[in-house]
Amino acid sequence: MLQYIRKHTSSWVAKILFFVLILSFGVWGVGDSLRSRFGGDDVAQVGDNVISKAQVSRAMREEINRLRKKLGSRIDTDPMLQMEVAQLVLLNLIQGQLLDLEAKKLKLVISDDTIREIVHAQFRTKSGTFDREKFNAAMYNSGLTESGYLYLLRDALKKEFLTKAIAVGGDAPSPIAAPLFKQSQETRNLTIVEIPLSSVKYSKKPSEETLKKFYEENKNLFVEPERRTLSSVILDPKKLIPAIKKEHPELSDDEHRQEALSRIYKQANELEDSLASGATLKESANALKLSFHLLEKVDVRGKTASGRNALKDSAFTKEILKTGFELSQNFESDLKETEDGKFYIVMPEESVSKSVPPLNTIQKKVSEKYMAANKFDLAKKEAIALVKNINGTGKLGKILYKTRQVSGVSMQSPPKDLPENLLPQVFSLPVKKATAVPNAKGYLVAMVTKITPTKLAKDHFKFTAYRQNLGKEMNQEIFIQFLGALQQHFPVTINNKALQEMVQD
Repeated sequence: MLQYIRKHTSSWVAKILFFVLILSFGVWGVGDSLRSRFGGDDVAQVGDNVISKAQVSRAMREEINRLRKKLGSRIDTDPMLQMEVAQLVLLNLIQGQLLDLEAKKLKLVISDDTIREIVHAQFRTKSGTFDREKFNAAMYNSGLTESGYLYLLRDALKKEFLTKAIAVGGDAPSPIAAPLFKQSQETRNLTIVEIPLSSVKYSKKPSEETLKKFYEENKNLFVEPERRTLSSVILDPKKLIPAIKKEHPELSDDEHRQEALSRIYKQANELEDSLASGATLKESANALKLSFHLLEKVDVRGKTASGRNALKDSAFTKEILKTGFELSQNFESDLKETEDGKFYIVMPEESVSKSVPPLNTIQKKVSEKYMAANKFDLAKKEAIALVKNINGTGKLGKILYKTRQVSGVSMQSPPKDLPENLLPQVFSLPVKKATAVPNAKGYLVAMVTKITPTKLAKDHFKFTAYRQNLGKEMNQEIFIQFLGALQQHFPVTINNKALQEMVQD
């Protein structure tokens, strides 16, 4: 039936109808299959409604069939990919249930006349009359009864009308889009003055009393971050392929990769079973002859107490490190995949909480911070004085600091060597005015020397595209906010265990 409708859709109403029907079958699910309790076979609960494994499985099959055309057989053999599909499908089902509950709350009604008009438009003869034979054939091919089809159609239209009422679509209004477009397209030339701390003279050494006061008032500057010792097993499918090729030379390269992935998942399952029996990650890795790695006493950036980057000579990556800092001590992660196609399980073994060392152990560091803070204050005063002079005279004047010219600065492509907080300020200034912002080395003063505005008449096509994109973003944001508000009225609970079991089965 869906192929038939796709072939014969001509009006925008019909195209919307086709899209909504696809969502009804493959995403939203059928309302009469819902149950009122949250049992072991339920994957999620939305308000008083539940979403069953059967619903998720049915919707997942539809999505996998669609993805198979793009991803090939990988979609059938990659459990992690299947889990991602299941999660996406479940989120879409939840969205549909939220809309359905809100439609019922508002008592939205689709009249029989509206249903009749749409059905007749889809199934008609060349002369324009309703074609009962085509309709019956479509019902037969889809496995639906007439009442079942009309139920789905009515339910889908309620959701569609509710969605359209929230996000009306269309381009962003010109009064909103025009100033944003102009600012995004205009460019500015800047003169940048750099006032580095290295050029600021301050040699007064602090007394012990001054140093102690500075330490007490600025303890946040001396916090030693949390450091963890992480253990990890890292599995690389690429290392298995040479042996697989020798064992199975008749297989294709793609089949060799799939076999490598299958062995990785088998190793991961054996590892998890070993951990469940009480063995440590190292003991399990050694018993299974897997690659074990240790990263000792590092912070969330991978730095040791001495400042050395421990990741540099380690098999650990930033991804693995990040996961290790998200876990509780002695709790291992699930099997995860890195960006370069490896798999890992990581566990934090030891953790030292962040703390402030006693003054007598970091006196040199405190003294250096004190000197730097005073230099920074002096650099700030000089920057403010320079800005005041520029804004009063419209000229840079004679200065002792290094200057440079930056041309064609835009909000769309800001220079990477300028602080992010500088651009909003300089784009609010007229020509011959300046502002100052701190950076890692000291202070920057930026003076606007030229503004090249955009012209809506000249950039009409760009502006039209900008309004369209902005309109889409606004409507998407409105719809997301709406769904968030619905969750306040209809709480959502997800049974992750049931979802995982469903994918594994």
